[in-house]
Amino acid sequence: MIFEQIDLYKHFNIEKKSKEKGILTVYVRDNNDEVNISRTYPGILICPGGGYFFTSFREAEPIALKCIENNIQSFVLEYSCVNDGDYPAPILEGYLALKYIEENITRFHLDKNKLGIMGFSAGGHLAGLLSNNYIKDEFKSIKPNKQFSSNYNSNYKGNDNGSTIGRNRKTGTQETIAKQRKDLRK
Repeated sequence: MIFEQIDLYKHFNIEKKSKEKGILTVYVRDNNDEVNISRTYPGILICPGGGYFFTSFREAEPIALKCIENNIQSFVLEYSCVNDGDYPAPILEGYLALKYIEENITRFHLDKNKLGIMGFSAGGHLAGLLSNNYIKDEFKSIKPNKQFSSNYNSNYKGNDNGSTIGRNRKTGTQETIAKQRKDLRK
């Protein structure tokens, strides 16, 4: 397993203006000779919630480990919050995280057609902004293929049986979150 923490500001040689965080924690399976050495996996960027006051641990590592258990390479973004830096620091950090993941597709054994982003609460808001290429023209070429969000995404709503549905951006059809997650694992 590859486990590492990346200071995105240092990695991309960007000077911090204040106390910005921008830490990406990587949780990925490594291939070896006992398994298919060329196997690729889906990947997901996880943005924990916390109301932009903090990033919640319970919506970070436990989610990443559950994803790894289901053969999904995981990346957790600890983004800047109210006391850490000025807006749009979280958005910049999200784009930097996506850029870092994109630069390391081969190293992390990722299927470039099965990358996504998910978030919880404020992290869901951030995931929605990132998945729609919001702001910062220099990062517009970086976009996840799919996104999932709890508590926020203008494309999601509850249906009659209480499960959440969303619109598939490629086909325009409505799907349950469970079906979208199943598609991500294919």
